[in-house]
Amino acid sequence: MDFFTVITANFRILYCLFLMRHDRREIIHFNSTQHPTGEWIVQQLRETFPDRTDNQYLIFDRDAKFGAAVFDFLESCGISPVRTSYRSPWQNRVAERWIRSFRNELLDHVIVLDESHLRRLAQDYLRYYHQDRTHDGLNKDTPTKRPTRSRNPGERLQSTPRLGGLHHRYSWVPSCMSDAHAILATYNSLHLRYGVPASLPEAYRAATDGICIGPNVGSCGTAAYVRQPVFVSDIASDPRWVKFRDFALQSGLRAAWSTAIVSHDGKVLRTFCMYCREVRQPGPGEIQLIDTLLELLRPKLQ
Repeated sequence: MDFFTVITANFRILYCLFLMRHDRREIIHFNSTQHPTGEWIVQQLRETFPDRTDNQYLIFDRDAKFGAAVFDFLESCGISPVRTSYRSPWQNRVAERWIRSFRNELLDHVIVLDESHLRRLAQDYLRYYHQDRTHDGLNKDTPTKRPTRSRNPGERLQSTPRLGGLHHRYSWVPSCMSDAHAILATYNSLHLRYGVPASLPEAYRAATDGICIGPNVGSCGTAAYVRQPVFVSDIASDPRWVKFRDFALQSGLRAAWSTAIVSHDGKVLRTFCMYCREVRQPGPGEIQLIDTLLELLRPKLQ
């Protein structure tokens, strides 16, 4: 537990109190006030420890604000107060290091307007600090144990802004499809035709536009025939692509994931296909994207 001060735009002094767990560097309570009385500190402790807790010690310095009321409350909760020596901030170095991080990563880049503004900034920072910011002392983990994962084939690095772009979170996500197009399935003639302009090579479009649906007619033709998703991870070796394999490979297409959009009465309305320039199956994020698009398109096409 420790205090630090923040000066606002109109030169008022705000006193910030925080409590943290040393093992995971987790901030379990944060608040600020212009008048840090002993009663106010006890109320913050009461909010942090509403019931008896398994925490055995609470380390804090010899600030005069930590008076008898604070000691009485800690003893009633079964927590032993441990005070650092005079002028020895290194004895509570984990808390002092967090203050430095809070200043360097947030307060040095913004001007705090008032107390409510500081609380909003602190909430955003704590969310970033707990979920995204890695720590050397935790073996590059986060306080809330962010799961680590290595890059899988077909994934790319994505940067997600935090704190309005002041910091970022980096993660591996499935690569977007190289080309996507919707094909209109004419139910009466059982032919497939492009429904919207597709960013595919002209030779491939000419070879596949107007094809008959069937059990071995690429991904779209097969999906329309069986009325089920057809995910082809390798066009070069899949038997359903024998007729159009050369056109697809010459166009740089290596995988094709097609899904038929079927009406409530079983009529094929469209087929939606995602092409990929790598040999792979769709990832969970891409399957979710396909499902979302189908749910949005189906009512429009009924």
